[in-house]
Amino acid sequence: MCFKSNNRIETNHFQLDLQAGHLRIKWKESRGSAVSNVTAITDERATKLESLTVTGIPSSEDVRFRPGIDYIRDLGVATVLKYEIYSKDLIVLETESSLMEGPSDLTLIYTLSSGNSIDSHAANTYIRGTMNNLKTIQICHGQESQTPEFWMEDGIFRGKAQLRLLAFQGFKMENLTAHTLEDLKGLKILNFINTTVEDQSFLSSETLRRNLEIFIMNTEQVKVELRYFENYSMLKFVNVVNYEPHENLTAFVCDSETWKYDCKFSRGPDGRRCPGKCQCYYEQRSSEFKIDCRNRNLTEIPPLPTAMEGKPVLLFSNNNLRALPSNGMEIPGYNQLQTLDVAANKITSLGVHQLPQRLQHLSLSYNNITALDKKVVEYLAKHIAVRHFGNSWFSDCEDKVLQEYSYLIGNFRGKKDAEILHFLQSRAERNRFSENPWSCFWEIRFLISFLGKREGMKYIAPLDYTDFRGPCPEACSCLLTSYPTEFIVDCSGEGLSAIPPLPTPKDRPTTLLFQNNKLRALPNDTWPGYGNVGRLFLANNRLTALHHLPHNLTYLDIRNNRISAIRRKTLEFLARRKESSDLRLFLSGNPWACTCEEKDFLGFVKGGGSRIGDATNITCGDTPGNLLIDTEESDICPSGLVHYVTLTVSFMLMVLTINLIIYFKQPLLIWCYEHDVCLSLAARRELDERKKFDAFLSFTHKDEELIGEFVERLENGGQKFRLCFYLRDWLVGESIPECISQSVKDSRRIIILMTNNFLKSTWGRLEFRLALHATSQDRCKRLIVVLYPEVENFDDLDSELRAYMVLSTYLKRDDPNFWSKLIYSMPHTRQGEP
Repeated sequence: MCFKSNNRIETNHFQLDLQAGHLRIKWKESRGSAVSNVTAITDERATKLESLTVTGIPSSEDVRFRPGIDYIRDLGVATVLKYEIYSKDLIVLETESSLMEGPSDLTLIYTLSSGNSIDSHAANTYIRGTMNNLKTIQICHGQESQTPEFWMEDGIFRGKAQLRLLAFQGFKMENLTAHTLEDLKGLKILNFINTTVEDQSFLSSETLRRNLEIFIMNTEQVKVELRYFENYSMLKFVNVVNYEPHENLTAFVCDSETWKYDCKFSRGPDGRRCPGKCQCYYEQRSSEFKIDCRNRNLTEIPPLPTAMEGKPVLLFSNNNLRALPSNGMEIPGYNQLQTLDVAANKITSLGVHQLPQRLQHLSLSYNNITALDKKVVEYLAKHIAVRHFGNSWFSDCEDKVLQEYSYLIGNFRGKKDAEILHFLQSRAERNRFSENPWSCFWEIRFLISFLGKREGMKYIAPLDYTDFRGPCPEACSCLLTSYPTEFIVDCSGEGLSAIPPLPTPKDRPTTLLFQNNKLRALPNDTWPGYGNVGRLFLANNRLTALHHLPHNLTYLDIRNNRISAIRRKTLEFLARRKESSDLRLFLSGNPWACTCEEKDFLGFVKGGGSRIGDATNITCGDTPGNLLIDTEESDICPSGLVHYVTLTVSFMLMVLTINLIIYFKQPLLIWCYEHDVCLSLAARRELDERKKFDAFLSFTHKDEELIGEFVERLENGGQKFRLCFYLRDWLVGESIPECISQSVKDSRRIIILMTNNFLKSTWGRLEFRLALHATSQDRCKRLIVVLYPEVENFDDLDSELRAYMVLSTYLKRDDPNFWSKLIYSMPHTRQGEP
């Protein structure tokens, strides 16, 4: 029997279904023959399949349970991005499998075991047949209640010199020797997850000593003897729970099962150990190697060790250090420092030659430094983040260094600081300020600005508060300038959605800097201080209309907002201001409507001349790239021809409306669901209506601050979803992989918060993989990936997960309709159903 249609081939032996590059082979016979009779689906050599899934095989011992390369050859294709083959006892996943090289990544998952035994030979045989392009191999046992024995056969890794990751999960390893791993010349990570290896002699492998970088064995059942790692030249981390210490390790020893704590340090590759009065450790949260010598009454910096991994940090605050080393080369390890904290010492001066060559962060707070020479100021300003607060700075008005340095510093911002005011007043005579302590301020304000920016703090110019009314807004900075005479309120980049009440100066206009915020509308004329604004900077906000402009406006910047039209009353006001003052306008970056209704705005721009500073960059929103200044009135206001084509246009609009309804089907369904309209259309039948949770929220511990908005929107919103996440729902002491697996099983959806921290998290990738497999097995869309803007690529993911991100859709966190799309993706049913 043979049946063939457009997307299906069916015989007595098998059934082939092909949909959009996804091919599924289902075997019908209970036993297979040694001769393959799968039909080729193409005669083109370069054909690529998105996925290939093979099912219907009762056992991994069946001859049809073969690596993807065999099926690729029989089908006549060149590449399969994702290959899966299922039997009752073993599931195999391959990624990026090609006819010429085989797969790049391989995962074998045992699903059944008889007592304490499994068919290890099936996995060994499969690995041998996968050619030699493998980068990762993971062998897992899916039942955590059992720990079966697993045997590795001799020569199993012959030719697998490109393998970088080898992981075992849920086994009792037997017959693992140094000879077993000798062929793995490129192995970097060896991971035993909930796996015991009684005989640890395999760690004497010369191949491992030369190449291994990370070793993991997170089980309490076996005590790991760290002496085996003494001569490992590339080893960076040993992550173990139960171990026998060894003092000659150059690798960090991390004894936490969750990798949240600091890792122990014994000695560096140069042989140097931690200084006697200090503590040395690797901080996993910041990826820093910290040498902590704080509060030790030390008078000089001792020789410093180096480490295999981590940015070197020296914490040397609260000591008696009087000067940094005059020659960093004389102190081992000093020039490698990237962070140096020497706050609260007795340092009186600082030279460029005293700074470590690789320095990125420096803290000099609360020393006795009174001045910095020009070279130091320029070097710090360009290269290093510095904390200076608490020093007794001295400068005079004739200091050429400060005058030249003023050109290197941007606009001054800040808040009033009592110590700055006290410093200026108490040193007025020394600084030749005579009777007016502020006469010289404009020369030293640049140094104060520099200190404030590097401190992460804000300073304000010393103002005479009899010259203006009202306090400076909490989130803003206020500055009084002399050349030109101007009162500046700087609220730029503070994430504000409304203009706060403004102080009003006595005899000068206000300049309001409000760029890079979230402003949607302007206040009315009665808003405190707003009517005194003369120069208004509003670029990069969310304005959709332009109402209530200050009556004495001389400068307006509304670039990169969402304004499509300006009402006639506002245009008339701007025209009057343009004639009576030196009004300057910047209008580009908005979706301006080039229609006949807005022809007055077209005339305003064309007649604006030099008063509109970016007239040549203003474009029509409906036709990107079409300059408004090149548009003629006849282009947007057509003649009577319109009356002759009304019927045609009406018919086209009707057709277009039907197409839009089809095209925007999903947004319409989302709107219906949000507004409780036609729920019978918007609802979906859920396959797992009795699951405990609506969604499992997966994220790394470094992103804990992100979950608050999800709990507020999903659990406390109108739909009242039930969320599961580890901070609240996991039991203390339970196995993390078991908690992850159970949370995935108990939830209708899995929401992945995909950040850079998540991409680098071992547990995050495991949660991603389990969620991906659950979605594949359930044949429904359970996985929801939320992509944050900081993620630029998926290079940190292994190839299977990377392929999913490249080939699948996901929700972008910065999407304006993010919450609507997320809520619609959550489980929901028709009205009246549970």
